[in-house]
Amino acid sequence: MGKITVVGLGPGWWGHLTLEALETLEKAQRVFLRTEKHPMVEELKARGISYSSFDRFYDEGDTFEEVYARIAEALVQEAKKGDLVYAVPGNPAVAETSYYLLLDLAKQRGIEVRTVPGMSFLEIAYQRLGIDPVKGLQVMDGLGIKGRKMDTGKGIIITQVYDQLVA
Repeated sequence: MGKITVVGLGPGWWGHLTLEALETLEKAQRVFLRTEKHPMVEELKARGISYSSFDRFYDEGDTFEEVYARIAEALVQEAKKGDLVYAVPGNPAVAETSYYLLLDLAKQRGIEVRTVPGMSFLEIAYQRLGIDPVKGLQVMDGLGIKGRKMDTGKGIIITQVYDQLVA
């Protein structure tokens, strides 16, 4: 059984990719991307890093949860063939459901998962908005915000607002 290494690609600019992430991607025999719809992909291609993506799952799934569960299952199946790298936008531990589903499934199946963190979009937001999260900040998922209490006395960042309907 192979090991799965999950790599954070950062928020999109090449300079935000960590050295550890780059070295992991360059040494990998097999790389899987959650999506090709990320600014880092062109740089990966330019550096000769080949990959497969799971973009087709988005067209086949009815919900994101279903898509992410299928990705986790596919990665576990691929791990039977040997080590692999799974690369996701940002930081795997920040707003990345597929990562947490993969961790749970891999644990159930006895597969080792190693994580190479990346810079998330939040660090960019803190800097650009002049927000110190230590002084109070809420980060909420726009897809699960209904019925959740917001503290309007603190800063609020709402994620997953990707179209007019969600907004």
